[in-house]
Amino acid sequence: MVDPDGRLVHGDFEPSSELGLHLGIYLQHNAGAVVHTHAPACTAVASVRTSCRASTTPCSPSAVAVPVAPYATFGSRELAENVVAALAGRSAVLMASHGAITYGSTLAKAYEAMELLGVGLRSLPPDAPPRPSARVLTAEQTEAVVTAAREKQYGAPRKGRPPRIKT
Repeated sequence: MVDPDGRLVHGDFEPSSELGLHLGIYLQHNAGAVVHTHAPACTAVASVRTSCRASTTPCSPSAVAVPVAPYATFGSRELAENVVAALAGRSAVLMASHGAITYGSTLAKAYEAMELLGVGLRSLPPDAPPRPSARVLTAEQTEAVVTAAREKQYGAPRKGRPPRIKT
């Protein structure tokens, strides 16, 4: 758990490399909760499309456009800025070659937004045309991802503290 300034106040693990992104959403969109996923369907659709549609309610035939925020390396200020801007006026966005993020006033509402986005992804017709050129990371972008992943040491316990093992 972190405070509004991003300082760790509770827990055994360092905050996510996407801390700036999450804090930006909390601050700019008055969010109560954020749900962020790297689900394969989200990443795949965000790699080949410029947007998709998501249901507005679980049983509603109406849908809203969900944009794809421009690509930037994970954990970067540029990614945070791209996503926060793309969320203007909506509660869900796909992140190019990355995944998806939603928010709501509560965790239940943020999760429901992600579920509704998933319905939209699953309802894409199989022959839906992709964008003119699918997003493939350049060699430079790939190297930036590899470097960032090395620096972040995902899943590493907080420095000086062994991980808690649940039994």
